[in-house]
Amino acid sequence: MDHVIEYAARGSGHYEGLKRLWCETFGDDPEFVDAFYDCFGDDIAGHVVLDENGEVCSAITCYPAGTYGGKTVYVSYAICTREDCRGQGLAGALTRYVKDDVISRGGISLVSPAERSLEDFYAELGYEAAFHAAPRAVLSGALDDEDEDDEEGFDFGSDEYGGKEAERPEADLKKIDASLYNKYREAYLSEVPHIVPSDQMLSAAALASEGFYSINGGDAVCCVRENERGRLVLSELIICPVLLDLSGEIDSVIAGLLADHFGVLEVVYNMPGAGRVQSMTAGAEDAAAAESEYENEDALPYFGFPIE
Repeated sequence: MDHVIEYAARGSGHYEGLKRLWCETFGDDPEFVDAFYDCFGDDIAGHVVLDENGEVCSAITCYPAGTYGGKTVYVSYAICTREDCRGQGLAGALTRYVKDDVISRGGISLVSPAERSLEDFYAELGYEAAFHAAPRAVLSGALDDEDEDDEEGFDFGSDEYGGKEAERPEADLKKIDASLYNKYREAYLSEVPHIVPSDQMLSAAALASEGFYSINGGDAVCCVRENERGRLVLSELIICPVLLDLSGEIDSVIAGLLADHFGVLEVVYNMPGAGRVQSMTAGAEDAAAAESEYENEDALPYFGFPIE
C-alpha cells in the first residue's frame, strides 16, 4: 500500500493534527509541543499521513540533535499512529521516508527504541545499534552492603566519616544552566565517543526536564527528568572520570546521596556504558571513524539526550 506523506508546516492544519495526535499518544500538553518546536525554529520538520477524510492518522517529527563525526544527527521523534489505523505500516513508511531524506542530505538518521521489541522493527528499516547506555537504579538510604562498603574505599561507616553511627554525608547540589551543564558534560565525556549536542538540543532537553544539577562541586552532573511518587528519574548521570577510576561503584553512592537529598525512595538513571541499546542510526558509516579520535577504545558510543 502506498502512503502519501505530507509536510506539516507550523500553523497549518496538518501541524495541528500532528500536535493533537502527539498529545493523545504521549500525554503531553499542546503548549509543550509548540514550545518543543520553538526550540529548533526552522530546523525541525513534521510529516504526516492522512486518512480518506483528510485527518492526520500518523505523524513523525525530525529535529537536529547535534553532530557526530562531523555529520549532523537528526532524531526521528514522537512517532505515532492513531489507534484505529495501526497495523497498516504507516509508522514504518514515515520513518523510512525521513531516514532516506536525512541520508540524502548527508546527515545521520537516529531513532531511540522505547523498548527492546522495537529494535527489530527499526533494523528492518535499515537502522543499526549505535549508541548505548547503562541503566541503573538505587534505593534511598538502603544501599546494599556492597555499595555501603565499597572495596575501593567508599565506606560510610569508617572512621573517615565518624564511625558506624555516622550518617551518609549530604549531597551539595547546585542547579545550573544548560550551557554550564554542557561544559561539564563535554569535559567528562572527553574519552567517550558521543554526539555533541547543539544549543537547540540543550534547550529542548531543558524544556523536557526539571533541571540540570552539579553535584558536590563537580563530582558529577545530572539532568532530572521526573520527580514524583517517591521516584527520581534522571535522563543521565555523568560522573567525573577521575572518580570513576577510583571506584566503579561511585555512581551508586552519588545516586544514594541524590535519593536522600530529594527525599525519594528510588533513583533511576542512565550513564555511559554497556547495558542497553539507547539509539540506532542509519547513514553513520562514514562517521564511525570518529570513535578512533578517543583514547578510550573500550568506551561505547553514547548519546544521552533522547527525550523519553
